[in-house]
Amino acid sequence: MTNLHLKKLIQINLYIFSQNKVGSQGVSNLAYLLPKFLNLSKLTLKLSVNKVAVLGATSLASSLIDCKNIKTLKLILSHNFIDFKAISGFCLHLSKCTQLNALQLFLEFNNIGPQGAQELGNALIGCYNLQSLKLDITGNSIGSKGSAVLGQILKNSKSISTFSIKFIDNSNDDLGQQQFVRGILKMKRLVTKHIQFYF
Repeated sequence: MTNLHLKKLIQINLYIFSQNKVGSQGVSNLAYLLPKFLNLSKLTLKLSVNKVAVLGATSLASSLIDCKNIKTLKLILSHNFIDFKAISGFCLHLSKCTQLNALQLFLEFNNIGPQGAQELGNALIGCYNLQSLKLDITGNSIGSKGSAVLGQILKNSKSISTFSIKFIDNSNDDLGQQQFVRGILKMKRLVTKHIQFYF
C-alpha cells in the first residue's frame, strides 16, 4: 500500500485471531503503523487472546494519541494478560485521546482489579469529548470497591450521553452495585444507559 493510499483510508476493521500469536511485540509493531493513516476516523481492532500484556497495551494507547482524526474506536482486548500495570500504561495514554467521540472497550477476563478500574475511570474522564461509551469489564476481579470508585469517577463526566457497561463475575455485591449506579445516574448529560450485573 502506497503512502497516498495510507492517507486516504478513513476506516479500518482488523481482526487478529489468537492462532496468529502476534504477542505484545506484534501489537506494538501494529500500533507504530496506525498514525500513518492520516485520515483514519473509525477504527476497530479485535485482538482477543493475543497476550497483549503491558508492552502491547501501552504501545497501542500511545499510538492512538497521534491518530488525530479518529472519532470512533472499538477495541476488543479480552483474555490478554492485562493486569493493573498494563491497564495503568494503557490508561495513561488513553486519557490524552481527546479526539474520541465514541468508544467501545472490551476487557473481559483480564485482571485489572479495583485499582485498574479507578485508572480506567480517570482515563475516560480525560476523554472530554466522549459522547458514547460501551464497556465490558467482565471477570476482572474489580470487586465492590472498584465498582463504587468507578461509578464515583464517571459521575463527573460532562460529555457522555450514551453509556453501556457489563459486569459479570467481578466479586461484586449489592452495595458495590448500588454505589456504582448512584454515581452513573449523576452524569450530567446521560440520556441512555444499559447496565448489566451478574455473578
